[in-house]
Amino acid sequence: MHKICPVCCGECDAGDAICLSCGSDISSAAAVSARTGAGEIAGTAPAGAGGECGFKSCPRCGSSNASYSLLCDACGTDISAACETPAPPAELILYSAEDGIEIIIKGGTVFGRCARCLTQAQRETSSCGTRLLKFDFIDCARFNTVSRRHLIFKLENGVFYVKIHPDAKNGAALNSVPLAPDTEYPLAAGDVLQLSSKLKLSVLLK
Repeated sequence: MHKICPVCCGECDAGDAICLSCGSDISSAAAVSARTGAGEIAGTAPAGAGGECGFKSCPRCGSSNASYSLLCDACGTDISAACETPAPPAELILYSAEDGIEIIIKGGTVFGRCARCLTQAQRETSSCGTRLLKFDFIDCARFNTVSRRHLIFKLENGVFYVKIHPDAKNGAALNSVPLAPDTEYPLAAGDVLQLSSKLKLSVLLK
C-alpha cells in the first residue's frame, strides 16, 4: 500500500502524513495498492501513465486514486470511466528573460529583493551587481525600489495566490492591475507581475 501525492505525484508510504518530495499535506490522501492486469506490473503505472501527474476522484466515496486505476482502492467502485483530474502545480517560477532572473516560488513564500547583505562590506563582495547569466534572487542594487518584503505567495487547493506585503514601500501590479492591500489574487501561467517601476516578472507554473 502507498499514497500518491496529489501535488507532485510522488509515491509515499501509506502511513505518511507529509509528502517527503514536496512537503504537501497528504494525511487525507487515500492509500492505494498496486494492481496487476494486462500490460501492468505491480507497483508501477501502465505505459503512458507515468508523468501525467493526474488522479481520479471516486464519485462514490471521494477518495483520490492513481490516474490509471480502474477500481477505487478505498471502496472498490468502478472508476474506469471517471475523468482524470490534473494535479495542481507544485511550484511557481518567476522569470525575466531580459534581466536573466529565474526564481522558484513555493507556497508560503515572502518575496522581495535580496536581503543577504547586512553591511556595506558584504554588499561590496556579494554577487549583487555582478553580471551573472542567471539570477535566482532580486539584485538589491539594480532593483532598489523593490522592498525586501514585497509580495506574499501561498498555495491553496492547487492554486497559487499573491498579495502585496504590508511592509512593501512601493506598489505592485498583476497584468497592469494594481494589487489592493489585504487582497489575494489567483495566478495563472503567463501572468505578469510588476514590482515598483523597475521590475517585471512573468509567471510559469510547473
